[in-house]
Amino acid sequence: MALALALKPRFLPLDEPTLGLDPVSRREFEGILPELKKEGWGILLTSHDLEVVERVSDRVAFLHRGEVRRQGPTRALLRDWAGEGYRVRLAEPKAEALLKALGPGWSAEGPEVLFFLGPWEALREVLGTLPVEVLEVSRGTPSLEALFLHLFGEARPSPSA
Repeated sequence: MALALALKPRFLPLDEPTLGLDPVSRREFEGILPELKKEGWGILLTSHDLEVVERVSDRVAFLHRGEVRRQGPTRALLRDWAGEGYRVRLAEPKAEALLKALGPGWSAEGPEVLFFLGPWEALREVLGTLPVEVLEVSRGTPSLEALFLHLFGEARPSPSA
């Protein structure tokens, strides 16, 4: 990256730039990108680390089998896909296990975090029936990872028998 910046091309393609970085270096890298943007640089970032993409990108495109499946401003893409919802933080890592029982409108954003897209009244009914302690409920939009899994999670080819 230092060599690319020294040449000052005003366009910087970055392929998996955070791969192998420790947390301190990753934060430093993420801090550089907004500065480059302010200076008028164009940046193309390709990454499987959707948390980083969500934090640093103004726009995002999801490619699947060589085809752009979704694209747009990052926040608008999340909002348009799902709108506002509720993030439910659990006391135990049981999010994936609970998904089957909870049904449509639910996604897992980590082992201890569920995201619900639906009205508050429906969420309130379910909260009392969960077999695990709920530590926190907050409003928000789903993560890019949840959107990706929604779009492509079931699109994987089945293994041959």
